[in-house]
Amino acid sequence: MELFIQHLCRHENLVYRQNNVPQAAIDFLETHVNSQLRRVDLYNMLCKEGLIDPSFIHKAQVNFWIFELLGKVYVRDVNNQLHSVKLVLEESGMRSKDLEVVLYEDTEYLATIAFVTPFWCKVEAVHEIVIDSTFKTNALRFELFAMSANIGGVGMPLSYLLFNKRKDESEVEEVIL
Repeated sequence: MELFIQHLCRHENLVYRQNNVPQAAIDFLETHVNSQLRRVDLYNMLCKEGLIDPSFIHKAQVNFWIFELLGKVYVRDVNNQLHSVKLVLEESGMRSKDLEVVLYEDTEYLATIAFVTPFWCKVEAVHEIVIDSTFKTNALRFELFAMSANIGGVGMPLSYLLFNKRKDESEVEEVIL
């Protein structure tokens, strides 16, 4: 008995990609990463400028470099991300005069930082405040609480709290009380 098998479907996902993004593209990203452009726009600009060949360099590779470069822009303390956040917020607050860190606690029991946005001081007659939260959404297990006001049907962010309890709940409650 003879068996003949022929595979007629090509796999579109099997595409060769270069592992290295050219240095000229990295230099371009370094000058534009803080320009508030979306990652897809930066990728398209690299293609348009001829700094990368989209048939060999994937968006994910460019995204990797964007995140690497953003880390250099915003990370102030590589050993303590909470302290790094505090330093960046204080720098921003010095420039805008409206952003203020109102709580910072970094102990063996808990790590927390709270800050108010420029809208905090500008809101006059607030009839409704909403508090929203997320948890277990990041590697450091910080919970994020956001306070916003409904002003004319638009949610305006008033303040944020990042919170991480480092000990079990009963120990943290004893310290807070």
